[in-house]
Amino acid sequence: MRAIILVGHGLGCIGMKESAEMILGKQDNLFAVPLQTEENITEYIEKLAAFCIKVKEDYSEILFLADIKGGTPAKAAALVSKQHQLPNSQLIMGYHLALVLSSCLDLQKNASGLIAETTPMIQEFSL
Repeated sequence: MRAIILVGHGLGCIGMKESAEMILGKQDNLFAVPLQTEENITEYIEKLAAFCIKVKEDYSEILFLADIKGGTPAKAAALVSKQHQLPNSQLIMGYHLALVLSSCLDLQKNASGLIAETTPMIQEFSL
């Protein structure tokens, strides 16, 4: 089974998790690990690594969803995945609610498939 770990700056990833669960109900495989203002990158990497070590005991795959491409949480997820040889881990940078929902609903679809499915959901609406 796949664990989905939201990583991001501040409380945004916690809010994203709460929004997804408001729509879908409790998701036992959805987690949020925020980078707090008072944490430096080393502390965050250590926190994320400790969390992932626990998660990989129960899950065969990990999908990281990061808030910003190239941001500290995304870099930390990539580093932790590589250093701790996380099973079948993937990273998507630049999450939005539709992507989080699709990730929860379709645990078989890989990162590329999830991106392809949810990218058309982002569009401008003329007012």
